[in-house]
Amino acid sequence: MKLPTIIEQDDIKNIPSRLIFPVEGAKLIRQALKEYGGKFKVQSSTAFVRVEWTDGAVGQLLSGFNSKVFDGMIDMSVQRLSELDGEVVKFCFQLSLIRSSQ
Repeated sequence: MKLPTIIEQDDIKNIPSRLIFPVEGAKLIRQALKEYGGKFKVQSSTAFVRVEWTDGAVGQLLSGFNSKVFDGMIDMSVQRLSELDGEVVKFCFQLSLIRSSQ
């Protein structure tokens, strides 16, 4: 599976061709983490996907799945689009990453 890449704000001229909601997003994240390896747990709800892991740089690996980022220069959250398998997508959930010590 190819990981999603973030589209820079200046390049956002396209409307997303697909919206990805938490259940589908959790499945894609599980796929990516299985290929990466390590111990992890992925849970989804109506608006969130929660990922717990014990080892590795999962945060960097999953950065393309995050639909919002806080921009400290303008003091607000900014929506982001990603590219996944050649199409522009919007992940419609908040991604919560938690590193576990167990």
